[in-house]
Amino acid sequence: MARVLADIHIGESVIESDRKHFSTDSMKKALKQSIYIKNGVTAAQVDTSLAWYGYHMEKYVEVYDKVIELLEADIVVAQERAGAASERPGGEKMELEGDSVDVWPELRMRRFSTLSPTDIITFSLSSDRHWEKGDYYTLAAKLIRPSSRMDATIVVQYQDGTTDYTSGPMGEGWSRLTLSLDTAKQARRVFGYMQYTPRDGEETIIDSIQLVRTRFDNPPRTGVGRRQSFANAK
Repeated sequence: MARVLADIHIGESVIESDRKHFSTDSMKKALKQSIYIKNGVTAAQVDTSLAWYGYHMEKYVEVYDKVIELLEADIVVAQERAGAASERPGGEKMELEGDSVDVWPELRMRRFSTLSPTDIITFSLSSDRHWEKGDYYTLAAKLIRPSSRMDATIVVQYQDGTTDYTSGPMGEGWSRLTLSLDTAKQARRVFGYMQYTPRDGEETIIDSIQLVRTRFDNPPRTGVGRRQSFANAK
């Protein structure tokens, strides 16, 4: 599962960096299908697995630790093949300062249908010098023509290995889900996913996806989701 998610992240980066070549849904679908074929799985198997992880967040965190390790190793290999040296195996990170900034790292719009290669959107952010204790992270999106709800989860992993998360539904129109970070702990990573399973013949658009970080002394106007915690088993 970790290898599949890592390859999906790489595939999304390829699409983002070469939008001209991947300008059609069919080209994006072909790339995603090649990822599943490479790993010997189907989109349905991946979606079912993610649904299971939604109820076993401690296991999802363990998987995502492995995803980060795989991505960092892939970057090192790619740099060596390209003849590039770097002291930062994680590559360049997007660092944004300010009291209210949109830090969403992926594509802003997705279409989901029964012909889509997957019905999940994942994201992951590593800490930088602008992160502060007690930050809020609000995941927002506009769901167009849905036949059912979309489920979303935001997870924070702290430096001490503990983890908080919040989960909730996102309905038609604008929906938001907010996670408040612990004011006494330093975060190491914020990650999560959105999942929507379309019905036969349905095409649903998820538009204007945002992940807004606000400071502890400037909380978001929307309600904050209930934070749940567990110790990250190692």
